[in-house]
Amino acid sequence: MSGSPGRTPAQLFAHLRGRARTGIWIEGLAVFAVAAVTFMLVSFALDRTLRLEQVYRGCMLGIFLVIAWVLVLRRLVRPMRIQLDDDEMALAMERGERGLSQSLISAVQFERSLARGHAGAESQELMQTVVDDVRTKVDRLRDGAALDLGRVRRFGAAMLGCLAVTGTWAALDSGSLILWAKRNLFMSTEDWPRASLLSFAVDANGGVMRVPEGNDVMIEVAANGVVPEQVFIDYEYADGTTGREPMAMSGGEQSGARFTWLLESLISNVTLRAHGGDGLTAPLRIELVKRPMLEGLVITRNYPKYTQLEPDAVKASEGDIKIPAGTKLTFRGRSTKGLGKAFLTYGRDIKQAFTLDGAALQFEGSFEPKESGVLTLDVEDVDGLGTNKPPKLFVRVAPDRAPAVEFKTAGIGSMIVYKALIPGMLRIRDDFGITKVASKLRISGVAEDGTPPAGADKKEVPWEDVAFEDMRQPDTREAETQYEQRVVFDLLSRNNLQLGPLNPKNPIRPGMLLSIKFEAVDNFAPGEPHTGNSDVLTLRVVSEEKLMEDLHRRQAERRSELMRILEKEKGYKLELEEIISPTDSDPRAKQAAWRIQAIARDQRALQKQVQHLGDAYRQILDEYQNNRILNPSQIAGQRRAIQHPLEKLAKDTFLTSAQEVEDFARIGSKDLRSVAVATYGEIIQVLEEVISNMRHLESVAGVLEGVRKTRDAELRIEKEAQKLLEKEDTSARGKPKSTGGKPPEKK
Repeated sequence: MSGSPGRTPAQLFAHLRGRARTGIWIEGLAVFAVAAVTFMLVSFALDRTLRLEQVYRGCMLGIFLVIAWVLVLRRLVRPMRIQLDDDEMALAMERGERGLSQSLISAVQFERSLARGHAGAESQELMQTVVDDVRTKVDRLRDGAALDLGRVRRFGAAMLGCLAVTGTWAALDSGSLILWAKRNLFMSTEDWPRASLLSFAVDANGGVMRVPEGNDVMIEVAANGVVPEQVFIDYEYADGTTGREPMAMSGGEQSGARFTWLLESLISNVTLRAHGGDGLTAPLRIELVKRPMLEGLVITRNYPKYTQLEPDAVKASEGDIKIPAGTKLTFRGRSTKGLGKAFLTYGRDIKQAFTLDGAALQFEGSFEPKESGVLTLDVEDVDGLGTNKPPKLFVRVAPDRAPAVEFKTAGIGSMIVYKALIPGMLRIRDDFGITKVASKLRISGVAEDGTPPAGADKKEVPWEDVAFEDMRQPDTREAETQYEQRVVFDLLSRNNLQLGPLNPKNPIRPGMLLSIKFEAVDNFAPGEPHTGNSDVLTLRVVSEEKLMEDLHRRQAERRSELMRILEKEKGYKLELEEIISPTDSDPRAKQAAWRIQAIARDQRALQKQVQHLGDAYRQILDEYQNNRILNPSQIAGQRRAIQHPLEKLAKDTFLTSAQEVEDFARIGSKDLRSVAVATYGEIIQVLEEVISNMRHLESVAGVLEGVRKTRDAELRIEKEAQKLLEKEDTSARGKPKSTGGKPPEKK
């Protein structure tokens, strides 16, 4: 480019300085534009692909700003600070115009000297000639001789290219450019569009989900768009524990699929994020809310007046309570959190609210159940949460039934003699309290002498009250519902031992039937009280001879059973002594082991038989004692000789021998064989002694029976002789001769 005509060197240099500064600006802006576009493209590629977090995007922007500042400082600020004087411009022009050959710099310097009037040693005319000569050449000088216009054009083209790239991006996809600027320049958290759209399908407010402490929480993620094959959930607990778990797909691989994950018994706050494919949810924070807890809960039963019962509190351990109709339940308690409401539900249809105090922490109320059902007590706090496990009661509204009366005899059979004791255990159960207990007796049947009992002429023999020893009346102040008492009825309270079993003056004689029952009355007030009766116990009164005969038969049967057991024990003892050891190398050892184990099993079965025999013999001795056939010292001796050894064998020795035989079958040592054989020998010795004692008792009983038979025969002969004498005296004198109640002299 040529300069304008008539320009002076100073004008040329001023023009060049302006062109140089313009070039510096173009170069600086071009470098900044290239750096900016490079940052834009690189950050877009990284952020769009990796979806960088805010901190990484901030680091990238910071690095770009530092690099841009260095480039601007080096390419714009520093060059603009350089002072381009006329000498520098002349030298730059001479470097581009080789024909000047330093004439331009000389002309500039000469012109400056002439202007100051200091020519020095140089000729002023010569200096002026040089200046004039250069001026004639200024118009022909090119601007490009001093400036690198090609460089300026290249940087200008680079800047235009950057603007073109930015403009093209804005024209084709302005949305992504704007989103890039928001995320990478203004650090926005707005996310890039995703092919897979994931979101938490839970009830959350502002990304916060409040759940009760200790509950299981089902996390559900909705997937739309491109459904990923797998979705993972990242969790971070309040204590810093982190992890990742796969979620289960609950829908198909179509748009709208669901993924679920179960948090069990959550006890800490946690933050969740789910991701799959390119989808990522916003963070979800789960905050725990404590449930209200009930304290000091008191449930009181207020009984109706007819029960005459004082109010009482339901025990905390009771889950099933029984109340009479008309009972009102009252409730009182407090909560650990402020309540919105407190209420009870009963069955499916009944719901009743309680009254709250001013602080909404305590509640109270009442409820009268009309029928049986499940009662649930619950509250709802200010967060809308109830207790974790609301108290429940199964309430049985029961009508007042008659008392249940049970009487079981102990040590007495179905046959008794006229002087027997009748002991037993009386048990009474009632729903709400017993007020009275009574015992009844009825004598029926015909005695062996043909004399009917009193009242036999009536259509039905009436029951009469009778006193049992030790029978007490229930304590009505305590509302006794469980009555248990051992009672005894002594027939000698009705009979006279001196008169004998056949005297008509004794109301209970052999041949008659004795019936006993018990009655109990409850405290039912509306109407008549309920009366409960036990089963009727009917006993047959027999002579001592007949009872002795029955007892003697039972003794003989027990002895026979025990003798069979003794024979088995002797056989097993002999077999254990001779059988080969189960651990020998003999091929029969295995069969020997099986046989020994069978002996051990049979020994346990025999133990139960011996235990049964001991119980049976105790019953026989009790009947001897309660019927007053043998005296107490004899009974005690027989217990020591027969009953107690059998009980000890059944409790200890038989079980010990069975275990010893099992050990011998397993180990097979000689010592174990010897120990087992010795125990069998001990059992055999005790059984032989017991059987001998049984025979002795049977012989004693036989002697007593013979004595009684002889005595009864004498009494019959005596009565027959008396009747014969009276008959002879009547026929001789016409009237019977009185004997004064004395029996005739024995012949």
